[in-house]
Amino acid sequence: MLRLLIVLFAAAALLVPGASGSAFAQEISLGPAVTRPDTALTLRGEIGPAQAMEGADVAGGPVFVPAERAAFFLAVDVRAARGNKNGFGLNEFVPYLTATYTLTPKAGGAPLVHGQLHPFVGRQGLRYGNNVAAPGPGPYTVTVTIEPPIKTGFGRHTDMETGVARWWPPVQVEWSVDASRAAQR
Repeated sequence: MLRLLIVLFAAAALLVPGASGSAFAQEISLGPAVTRPDTALTLRGEIGPAQAMEGADVAGGPVFVPAERAAFFLAVDVRAARGNKNGFGLNEFVPYLTATYTLTPKAGGAPLVHGQLHPFVGRQGLRYGNNVAAPGPGPYTVTVTIEPPIKTGFGRHTDMETGVARWWPPVQVEWSVDASRAAQR
C-alpha cells in the first residue's frame, strides 16, 4: 500500500505545472487566446526559455535562431475557430501559414527585432515559433503577423460544390512580453 501511494504521489507531481524541468512546464502564456472573427482563427502566444531547435530551409541553412543567441522562445498556436469557412475543423491546427514577429519597446519607438516563426512540432503538438534575440529584458510589445496559406502556394477548391471561402487578408495580434520572466524559468 505504501508503494502504491508513493507511485501515485510521484505521478501526480509530474502533472503539476512547473514541477518538472521540461520546457513545456516552463512556458508562460502571453494572455488569453485571441479569436479573430474576420478569419475564424484563434491564436495563443507563449514564451519560455530559449530552446535547441532543428530545422532547415530548402538550401539546408538553419531556420531557427540558435538558443545561445536568444533571450526567449516565442511560440504561437494557430487553430481554426468556430465558423471557419476555409475547410478547417474546430480547434484544428492551421498549416502553411506565414508567421512573422516584430519586437518593439513597450515605451514606443522603432521595432528592435523582427523575424520568422517557423512551423515545428513538440509535445504540445504543432505550432509556429522561434528563438528571439531580444536586446534586453524589456518590457516589449510583440506583434505577430499571420498571412494566409496562399502565400506558400497552398491551394483551395473554388467550385460551388467542394470549394471553401477565400483566404483572409494578413492579420496582426499584439501581446506584452517581459523577456526576463522567460529567462528566470
